[in-house]
Amino acid sequence: MSSAIQGYLTSDSVLSNFSSQIGTKDLIQCNEIPPTEETLSRVFCGVISAIQNSSGRKRVKTFIEDFVLTHLCDKDINEIWDVQKPWAMLTDILSSKGETIEPRLLRQAGKNTLLSVFIVGLYTSEKKLIGTGNICKMLKWLK
Repeated sequence: MSSAIQGYLTSDSVLSNFSSQIGTKDLIQCNEIPPTEETLSRVFCGVISAIQNSSGRKRVKTFIEDFVLTHLCDKDINEIWDVQKPWAMLTDILSSKGETIEPRLLRQAGKNTLLSVFIVGLYTSEKKLIGTGNICKMLKWLK
């Protein structure tokens, strides 16, 4: 997961967006007008390098947290990270912690109709609810 997020955040399009947001597009002196995505992303990396050289790693960390990581707040994780087998991944994570997972039917409505709704909950072996969802979405997820 971290490599998918890292790949997304370090892509030229995202870095050039960050660069434009902090105003470098108006400050860059180059032959291209307007500057290309590659130029803007290289300038943004240069700004990070300049901050590190002048103020140290702590300031770079703060800068990244304030300007880069906040960009992830409104992003759907499924756009960034394509999980191939989510059920297998979840069971692997829980089994490494010594837990198992158990799906249970929580609620249902319109059982014998075309528009029936079934809500399923996922519980760990410790009887802790870790997620809920519509059964149709859950069945797609189990593939």
